[in-house]
Amino acid sequence: MSDRIETELGLLPPTWTVKKIDEIKENKKGSIAMGPFGSDIKTDNFVSDGVPIIRGNNLNDFIFGDREFVYLTEEKADSLKNSICYPGDIIFTHRGTIGQVGIIPKYSNYKRYVVSQSGMKLTINKEIVSPEFIHLFFKSRVGQYILLRNKSQVGVPAIGQPTTSLKEMIVPIPPKTESDEIAKTILSIQNKITLLRHQNHDLEELAQTLFKRWFVEFEFPFDFAQGKPNENGEPYKSSGGKMVESELGEIPEGWKVGVIKDFGKIVCGKTPSKQNADFYGNDVPFLKIPDMHGAIFPLNTVDNLSNEGSKSQKNKLIPAKSLVVSCIATVGLVCINPYDCHTNQQINSIVLEKEQSRYYLFHCLKGMMSVLENIGSGGSATLNVNTSVFSNIEILVPSSDALKQHYNIVNPIFERILTNQEEIQTLTQLRDTLLPKLMSGEIKVNE
Repeated sequence: MSDRIETELGLLPPTWTVKKIDEIKENKKGSIAMGPFGSDIKTDNFVSDGVPIIRGNNLNDFIFGDREFVYLTEEKADSLKNSICYPGDIIFTHRGTIGQVGIIPKYSNYKRYVVSQSGMKLTINKEIVSPEFIHLFFKSRVGQYILLRNKSQVGVPAIGQPTTSLKEMIVPIPPKTESDEIAKTILSIQNKITLLRHQNHDLEELAQTLFKRWFVEFEFPFDFAQGKPNENGEPYKSSGGKMVESELGEIPEGWKVGVIKDFGKIVCGKTPSKQNADFYGNDVPFLKIPDMHGAIFPLNTVDNLSNEGSKSQKNKLIPAKSLVVSCIATVGLVCINPYDCHTNQQINSIVLEKEQSRYYLFHCLKGMMSVLENIGSGGSATLNVNTSVFSNIEILVPSSDALKQHYNIVNPIFERILTNQEEIQTLTQLRDTLLPKLMSGEIKVNE
């Protein structure tokens, strides 16, 4: 838009205004309030169910994390009435991890919440502006700057005089219908992202259930007497399938105990020299432990190496659809890399000899997290499962027939997970591209 005018927040459309939070809060006592004093909530007050306390972990994502709470009794929550918040309220952290912000969704899991000692809440006058719009503004780059510019520079990160600072913060105010449209547009994209994430979670759980049924309970539909899948789908063990003793307990006849390196080549990652800037670019994904989210890591969160950087350590290149396992500090995270990539030295990867073992080994390693942690402790404060130890961890090796049958069933599930992950990445980039442009009125929703 070419007809924007200069304001304290930069260029905005002439129909927009700039107001302080104090001018748009709901006109009632407690519309801006901090969480209770530390002495008002003690661990003794926590119960297994009741009124949830909103903490920083509920504000980590783009949307409100309506899960993983600690709880207070209804009576205890009643005694903290100034810190009670409801659907539509915006929550900020004012101490610790500054910059976190979330909005309690209209259709939340609970009727009311308590904001934690490190948080504060804001109730917006919905007649003036959409609360969702204000929440999204504080998610934007400009909004984060406004939120963080009162951050103290000494000691524990904190916003000085939190509620006073919040009242004085300035925000853009479009016409009400326009703020509603902007919020609706961004949230419709976010809702698609959330739906795809839920779908991937359900698909992973389905694959996990099948793994447990086949390779833990040994109830796979296979008839070894006939050497082929059981046509009636009858489960192996409970239908009289022969079991034999092994170092890992009873296992189906024809299976054996081996080690992880029996499944393929083990590669420990490496970080290229920081002295050669040409090694860093946008060509080949470079995976680190914080990037390992879900079964297939999202590429939009990772760093990249240049082609030159990749060539400099070509023996460390991990082919697509290998298994990558965190083995230092945070031990036992497992992912499938969707494309060729490199990893740092905290990760051991398995370049599979046969693809039919991919999903069996993926779930097997996920189930071994506690085992890997025990191996990695070694009396040290930092967990470390080195490549040699990792390669020689004992593991059940099913028959090639069982692995092949399992792969044929599960592969379409993981292909769908990958498709969803790629769509999540596209939608995330779209959301993050549109957000600052819509928040500043640079473009309109209908454009």
